[in-house]
Amino acid sequence: MILQHGTTGFQHYKAPRLTVVDLRAFRTVYHAVARDISADVIHNPRRNPDVECNFADALLQIGDDRVVVLLNCFHPLVAFASETDAGAPPEFRDHSDLTHAFSGYPDFTILSVATLIQPPTAEMLSKLATAEMEQFNYWKPSRIGDIIFNYWD
Repeated sequence: MILQHGTTGFQHYKAPRLTVVDLRAFRTVYHAVARDISADVIHNPRRNPDVECNFADALLQIGDDRVVVLLNCFHPLVAFASETDAGAPPEFRDHSDLTHAFSGYPDFTILSVATLIQPPTAEMLSKLATAEMEQFNYWKPSRIGDIIFNYWD
């Protein structure tokens, strides 16, 4: 997976503003997915107000299981995770029912755990901006998922 410019949410202050994914559109899809799999929405997609991050999260109750749905705010990349404390790296997980339900919405790309846990390579980072690479070199993430869904400030 090659990360696209703006994935981290960082840019030079003189650069044009990054395009943000429409959270309302994601909320609509998220609720449709929840209905499709008989899940309860615990909270709607939102950015965490307590920490600086480049993603929104939402929470579903699926039977006895709670699944966090992560959305990168700058590209329509979606992942699933277990609940963790704010600021902790996501515990990525696959969820076949959610993946299947989201497959009907091609505007969003579902990322698997296998993709998210890959160590970043120069090729994967080749399209990131200089400001993004500066942050990458400072934070030194070990998984591609920690770049796509980060708490960097």
